[in-house]
Amino acid sequence: MLLEYLMRNEGTVLSRSMILEHVWNTDMDPFTNTIDSHMLSLRRKIGRSYKKKLIHTVLGKGYRMDQP
Repeated sequence: MLLEYLMRNEGTVLSRSMILEHVWNTDMDPFTNTIDSHMLSLRRKIGRSYKKKLIHTVLGKGYRMDQP
């Protein structure tokens, strides 16, 4: 679900709150490390296939996925 949501919103900065709401469908604390741990896992899984980083952290804003 996380990868799908990032891909559907490619190029758009998604806040932690937006990700929690759309992927986990909950109003959890946006400062939880749930998102961080899932992003790390996702980066490890898909990052090996590409020389260019696909998932970027936008400090103070959220995350953004770019084209390979």
